[in-house]
Amino acid sequence: FAPCYEAPEEVRLLRALRGVCCWAFAALGRAVGYDQISGRVLWEWASGDATWALLLVKGAIAMAPDDPGDGEVAVVAVPGDLAELKRSALEAALGLAAPDVIFGGETDDVTGEAISIHMRSAEQTLHRAELAVGASSIDGFIDVLVE
Repeated sequence: FAPCYEAPEEVRLLRALRGVCCWAFAALGRAVGYDQISGRVLWEWASGDATWALLLVKGAIAMAPDDPGDGEVAVVAVPGDLAELKRSALEAALGLAAPDVIFGGETDDVTGEAISIHMRSAEQTLHRAELAVGASSIDGFIDVLVE
């Protein structure tokens, strides 16, 4: 979703990809309620794939409500609740590093033995590393978050 695209077909594709991400979030938000979209819901919805979860968030947040397009590039319709959708997507992305996402609500293994703090720490480190790799592999992700 880098802003360096200048050819009309590239701009049209970029807008379409943002629209897909935006409308996917809109469908989820309208189905479960925007206030119910959390890091855990986003993680499950993205099937535990950090890059996919963050790409969906980037596309939804990058969608502009007043993008008029130009004569050659078709305008993509945006949901009327775009501001709420963006807030929800950002909050969900920021919640991806939360313990309930990392550990999935599990407290003990199947034998009933406690999981050591060392194992939990390793799981947490691995999960957060996956998020960092996902964020760094998406061109312009951090720029969209700070806009």
